[in-house]
Amino acid sequence: MLGMLPQSSNESVTDSSDDQESRSRHRKRRNAKSRRNHNREDNKKGKDKPAAQVTLSGLLNAIDGTAAPTGHILIMTTNHKERLGQAMKRRGRADRDVFFGYATREQTRNLVLKVYDSDPDMEEEARPYDRNILHLLAERFADMIAPETLPPVSTQEYLLTHDEDRQAAIDAVAVWYEEELAYVQEGKDDEEKDGTLET
Repeated sequence: MLGMLPQSSNESVTDSSDDQESRSRHRKRRNAKSRRNHNREDNKKGKDKPAAQVTLSGLLNAIDGTAAPTGHILIMTTNHKERLGQAMKRRGRADRDVFFGYATREQTRNLVLKVYDSDPDMEEEARPYDRNILHLLAERFADMIAPETLPPVSTQEYLLTHDEDRQAAIDAVAVWYEEELAYVQEGKDDEEKDGTLET
């Protein structure tokens, strides 16, 4: 009978802590499963309830009503300005109207320079590349993209994915450009067809 007892108190502590860890893992799994089931039930219940909606009056009050914070700048964006009511666009509420369209050739060229020339103030001798070559690459890249066909963010994302190999960005731009054009056009077609244009 004594042979079945642990020889030292350290051994019993270890066995006890292993059991505690096992119970803790089991408890965590049980709690996670319970939360998942609870969330599923809430989602099912939520389908029966109407979604909370923001009224135009509530939105306008939040922007510049009596309880609205002062000394702040509000930036509103829309893909379809023509769908906004006059109350949203009136002077004092929307003081500036800036159009961000698709990138021009100059903007595309400048994006290449901005992304790939991360430190324009660096001494020429310390640069890991020749600035003249970078300008030639930027010109070549901009020549391969038709002006005002893509949003600047598409080009920026592409350039950042080729941050380490600038030449690879130039070499693969034609294939990427065709795919990106199709993606942008597909998005426009879906919005027009579904009537789900963002405002």
